[in-house]
Amino acid sequence: MKKNLHNWKEVYEFAKLKNCMYSIDYEIFPQNDGNTKPLLLSLNKDEFYCNCKELDKMRGFEAKSHSTSEYACDQLRNYILINAKGDVFPCEKFYLKLGNIYLEKIEKIWKESKTLQKIQDIKWGDLINCSNCAMNKYCLRCPGMAYRENGDAYSLSDTACEKAKIRKIIMEEI
Repeated sequence: MKKNLHNWKEVYEFAKLKNCMYSIDYEIFPQNDGNTKPLLLSLNKDEFYCNCKELDKMRGFEAKSHSTSEYACDQLRNYILINAKGDVFPCEKFYLKLGNIYLEKIEKIWKESKTLQKIQDIKWGDLINCSNCAMNKYCLRCPGMAYRENGDAYSLSDTACEKAKIRKIIMEEI
């Protein structure tokens, strides 16, 4: 994100002009082999602070407390990632192999994987450290990032906590 920090607005305007779907994600995560060098490209606190309001507006973020019955991630319930080797993962951030489409049908993985079902069913109430947190309403916590950071989708995500604290400061300034 650091290298294209000043280009996201241009991409956003282009997508609007062409009536294209778009999404933005300012999270940078370690490589699948654990190499953390890509994290050097992450926005630092000051860069995130300066861009957060506009980025959140573009993402449709609203500060609201998460219900304990709310799913922790809607994307996990609607998408999967299949890499070039046919390996299936819950998403691009949640790098936990669920199966391989060359060895079993994708429909079987989607419908019968107990691991995927458990991941898809994570709710805010399951996140003991998050459900009652004072930053809850400012948080865009990602189970995949928590998994990458700590090996546990139910654990805190330091990245999400840091961004939620900055987001709270910005929202209180408005």
